[in-house]
Amino acid sequence: MLLAGPAPADDDMVTVGYWNTQGIFGNLVCDTGTDGADLGVQNDLEVEGDVFTDSIKESTTAAGVTIDGVLIKDGEVDGVDVTALDSASHAESHTVASHSDTTATGLELDELTDGSETTLHSHAGGGGYTPVVFMARKTDGSTIAATTGTNPPLVAETLTWDENDITDTGFSYSAGEVTIGSAINGKRLEVSVQLNADGQIGRSQLVVEVQVDTGSGYVVAIRGSDYNARDSDQNEGATVISGFIIPSVATGDKIKIMAGNNADSSTKGAYGTNGCFWSMKTLS
Repeated sequence: MLLAGPAPADDDMVTVGYWNTQGIFGNLVCDTGTDGADLGVQNDLEVEGDVFTDSIKESTTAAGVTIDGVLIKDGEVDGVDVTALDSASHAESHTVASHSDTTATGLELDELTDGSETTLHSHAGGGGYTPVVFMARKTDGSTIAATTGTNPPLVAETLTWDENDITDTGFSYSAGEVTIGSAINGKRLEVSVQLNADGQIGRSQLVVEVQVDTGSGYVVAIRGSDYNARDSDQNEGATVISGFIIPSVATGDKIKIMAGNNADSSTKGAYGTNGCFWSMKTLS
């Protein structure tokens, strides 16, 4: 059905009859050929198909146009200037936890990006791991405990250390023992020892032990030995334990160094003044 006729003026009204409360048209064309509204609808307008248009304008001044609950007005969508939306103008701080994961894992991932310590990984300040260190030297030249004869039982002594060059928080030292503090609880610990001895007459074997007490008494964690003297002229040498790893230390654990000599001669040697050290450091 096509309803056509002379074009009315802008302020004229053409009333179209309807049937069964509906006006049904196969094709309805409204065009005054001038500015202004060509089609006015007093109540609701329902279109079953698509609506093609180049412009939708507000009817009430400064009211904007609402489409499915979204207000479009003066270049803004629900009050937001969409032309200004870019990464530079969006000042909100984004984190994993605040956006998609509020569990402990999300918080840990946030920590991984800021360089702080986290249970996932240790990387303090983003500049690499800083170990906790203990370092001591023995400089007194004291006599080595020694036994003589064929396969005698070793007479070992707990070594005391004259200079504690470095004792970071996490270690405390007293009378030859280092006690583990809470700051390094659960850490892996790398232990190195060098004992130098001289002055022994005849063949001499220098034995060194790292002993650990976790609460039930000291036990040997690692033992090393070497000949520090072979005769009266070759009477200086060292025994070294390097890079031994204790898998985990706990608060209150104690560590000490034991040493002794198995010698052919009853003449006891002495610890070298500049040849004895004990170092420990935590690992990440």
